[in-house]
Amino acid sequence: MAVISRGENQQLSKFHNRGLILKLICTNKGITRVQLTEMTNLAKMTITNIVTELIRSGVITEGIEKMNDNVGRNPIILEISTKAPKVIGVQITRDSCTAVLSDMQLNIVERYEEKLENENNESLLDKVSLLIRKILQHEENILGIGISSIGQWDVEQGLLMKVIDFWDIHDMPLRDFIEEKFHLPVYVNNDMNASALAEKLYGHGQMYHDFVYVGLTNGIGGGIVTNDEIYQLNNGLAGEIGHISIDYNGKPCACGNRGCLEMYASIPRIEEKLQEAVGQRYTFQQFCSIGNQQEVDQVFKSVMDKLSYALVSVVNMLNCQAIILGHGGYLIPDRYIRYLEENVNSKKVFKRGEVRVIKSSFSDEASLYGSICCVLNVLFEGKLLENLNELQNQ
Repeated sequence: MAVISRGENQQLSKFHNRGLILKLICTNKGITRVQLTEMTNLAKMTITNIVTELIRSGVITEGIEKMNDNVGRNPIILEISTKAPKVIGVQITRDSCTAVLSDMQLNIVERYEEKLENENNESLLDKVSLLIRKILQHEENILGIGISSIGQWDVEQGLLMKVIDFWDIHDMPLRDFIEEKFHLPVYVNNDMNASALAEKLYGHGQMYHDFVYVGLTNGIGGGIVTNDEIYQLNNGLAGEIGHISIDYNGKPCACGNRGCLEMYASIPRIEEKLQEAVGQRYTFQQFCSIGNQQEVDQVFKSVMDKLSYALVSVVNMLNCQAIILGHGGYLIPDRYIRYLEENVNSKKVFKRGEVRVIKSSFSDEASLYGSICCVLNVLFEGKLLENLNELQNQ
């Protein structure tokens, strides 16, 4: 076990404190020095020194005064400077690849997209590179690149290993390829974990220590936050909620099991059931906008019943405080979200405390925002601060 010297420990503590202050400024609009002191329990002088350093480096700036009823000067709001480094986020879905340029407060300022069709490793790497290059043509002040993608990751190796029904994509060295091509730090994660991270840092997840993000797509995935941390295995997975079996005699799944939840409650399956019930070839999104029609109502309630079977098991195992429904699940009408919440709470073992079921803060784009957060989270941990200083000194 390595022994950390006193000097090294002080340096680590300094980076941690600076990362924490930067995180609070980025994720809490309108924050002041006084609030930073209250939220961190750091000494006023420590807060003053860190804030002064961040202002001098051009990362943050002072904004307007914040009015209050106390005697004395009004506190000044701290904001991220427009000159601060930006982050590139890349989202890979089954249908498209999207790249965005964002500031540290998750405000997207540029966006580019490429459709995906019959891809292999080489063609997908080319399309990702093309999108990143478009952004870098007129923005050089980049802290890092974050990538969120469907599929199974080896996060430590940055390897996209396996994606079901994704053409010939497998064992793709995405992180190393992009790092070598653009000479920027690259951070990767599964799309559901990235979505949960976005919720934790900037969304509804700020209110909860323990929650599960559930994304409805062609399948069903989940990102788990426990004790304020993303729970993640080395393969980038942890919340394979779609492969919880709710009927051991049910439909066969591509995973080899029977009766998996996603055979009944994924977007294509819901769409099929709705089309059968109504006799119209509407899309899932169109069905979600239909009024309280009896046939549609029956299908949605049946789906919510099946979804609740799996979510009750998740709640019983994790004792989580909230379930955040995103990706395509964000489109489901509120009345069915309330119905799902009632179902989960009536069936869970722990009767004390209500489990909230709420929609994502990021509509159906949580994994896109999550790709940005893959970089910002490392910054907030104090691990990219030297890169930040180098960029600001150029």
